[in-house]
Parts: sequence; structure tokens; C-alpha cells
Amino acid sequence: MVPWTLGRLKGGTPDVEIIVHDDSDVELLVPSRPALSGGGAKAVTAPQSGDAQSKASALVAQALGSKEHHALAEAICEAFFVAAAAAGPGTEATPRLRSLIAALKANEVLRCSVLEGGIQAASALASQDPREWARDEVKAQREEWASDALAEASRVIGEVRSCPECGGKAMYETGSSAAYKMA
Repeated sequence: MVPWTLGRLKGGTPDVEIIVHDDSDVELLVPSRPALSGGGAKAVTAPQSGDAQSKASALVAQALGSKEHHALAEAICEAFFVAAAAAGPGTEATPRLRSLIAALKANEVLRCSVLEGGIQAASALASQDPREWARDEVKAQREEWASDALAEASRVIGEVRSCPECGGKAMYETGSSAAYKMA
């Protein structure tokens, strides 16, 4: 494999350049075009947080059961975006909102509690751990997995015997393989 040289390469289209960094990372450079006036094509811009919030509120309202809950969905989305902004950079509200939407669709109890809590409970919902939104069966399965993992990790193989010299206790392990204790 031939490593790329540092610098810029021509892309597949005349507008795109490929930048190769010193650590072999590759970056596509697409120059931004200004918006054309007079009814021409518009420049493509990244979606604003308001656009994402309005899309999310429509999806949350749909997950709540009807479009009548649009005010509640907007309050929930606002609370999630405020909580993400308060948490600092690198924290996004959209993955948590996706989890909430999936949980609202799958968990009738959660959906009813969100509807009963109303707009006042939106900030509390935004601060919850998404694992709390799971159905009771899923929570029970997770607890079972955790207890099984703990039991497996703390399993004692062999027997505990007292040391004949110091009286302390130690594991006494025997095996049929010659390489049993070689780990």
C-alpha cells in the first residue's frame, strides 16, 4: 500500500479538493457557494438547532400518540436542548431524544406518565437516565444480567484452606492439566 503524500489532491468533481494530513487523515474540502439572488438555486446550509428542535418535537408528539400533544412535545424538546447546552460542548440532545421517542413508542407506562406529568415534568424527563425509560421486563432482564455477571466474576474455583505455617487462608487449586496454573 502506497501512503498518500501530504498536501492537496483533486477530487472527483472540480469543486472538491482532498486534503491529506500528516497523520494520513483525509478531509474533503468543499468550498461554500453564496446564495444566488433572483430565484436561482439556494446554497445548502447545515440545519439550525431550531430546525432540529421542530423536527424532534413533531416526532415526540407522534410518539405521544397524537398531534394534540404538540405543546408538550415542544416543551420536552426545549428541555432536552437546554440540558444539552448546559452539559457543555460535545453533548447533543438528538441522540437522547431518539432514545426517548423509541421508549415512548415501546413503553405504554412511560407514555402515560409523561402525559400525566405534562409540561412541568419536561425538565425532570430531560435529566433522567435513558435506562429508566425501559419497560419493566427490560429492567428485570438487565438486573438479571448484572447479577449473573457478578456471580460469574466472584465465583470461587477450588477450595480455601488454612496455611500450615502462618495460619492464613489461601486458595487451593488443583487441576488435571499440566498447564492449569500457568496463567
